Amino acid sequence: MSIGYIRAKACRFVELGPMRYRSEDLYGQPDANLLESDLTLIERGMQQLADGKGFELDHPLTDIGAIGIRMLMPIVHFRLENVVSHYAESGVIDECVATHMLSDVTVTVFNFVLNS
Repeated sequence: MSIGYIRAKACRFVELGPMRYRSEDLYGQPDANLLESDLTLIERGMQQLADGKGFELDHPLTDIGAIGIRMLMPIVHFRLENVVSHYAESGVIDECVATHMLSDVTVTVFNFVLNS
């Protein structure tokens, strides 16, 4: 359980949409009180995870920012444990280590944050 599990959760989210996904989720994620702009970031990130992005340094998640990755992880039942930033000229790639909420399984997700 790790990358395949996250991709399956993300595919299910994309298929059902946030409201129906929430109604079927063990933790009731995503939060019902999210701003529309936050939900847009989540939907963008979940589509990328479903497509297999974010699991390799050279194929990071994009266009969700540092906040987006923090909102995504609980939806796929992972808790963000550590972030190491790799600086580049155009932005930062955050190497995000997360642990599954019910097990000791860890996964690393990469997220590109554009310099503002």
